[in-house]
Amino acid sequence: MTTRGVHPAAAKAAAEFDRHEGRSDGTEIANRLTKNLTAVRESLLRCVLTPDQSNALDSMLLPTSQLRAQQQASEEIEAFMVAESAEAVRLFKLVKVADPWYAEWLKAMRLESWNPLGNVSERIAGYLEQSGDERRLQFSNILVATIPEARRAPLVLFRLLPTAVHLTTVLAFGDTKAAKKVRADQIKILPSITYCRQCHGELLADGKECSACGNPLWNRHWLCEID
Repeated sequence: MTTRGVHPAAAKAAAEFDRHEGRSDGTEIANRLTKNLTAVRESLLRCVLTPDQSNALDSMLLPTSQLRAQQQASEEIEAFMVAESAEAVRLFKLVKVADPWYAEWLKAMRLESWNPLGNVSERIAGYLEQSGDERRLQFSNILVATIPEARRAPLVLFRLLPTAVHLTTVLAFGDTKAAKKVRADQIKILPSITYCRQCHGELLADGKECSACGNPLWNRHWLCEID
């Protein structure tokens, strides 16, 4: 889906971040989170949709039922990402007190200008109460129920997704030490991500995506090729 309603909220979120944390880098952090979490969401949708559906993301040529399913999927992805980003902030102590402020702050920045089909706040609260494995399993089940084509996606994609959100989060905060730790965790999940001849599985500059493998969230073609 598009970034409708997200970027304008970043300025408001930045001011709130600086006030709450007593910092002056809220604008940079909010902008990086806005841009790069959207990129993760779009990458995931491209991975789980068929090529024709992926090429027609947001297209008015799609049947209403498919457009609705894509919006529902986008909302579920957003709810999951808010919870996983909050987990990364807690694990790596990126803010003074993570719970419950950060999740509410990120939710407002990502979703307050949307017109959601479902109760996204309820979905986020549910995810926050779960363990990482429970959260990942429930998310994959809901996504498959919303977009049946998702069941054809490589299972390892759903194992890599939480770490992709963690990586995006720590990089937004400029924590390169944490980013290296997350990348090491990803390589443990799928050692062959280092086989890419273009990026070699290395950390990329902020906002960059490898055109060959999709790093930081590997594309369907790459995952199937190395499976």
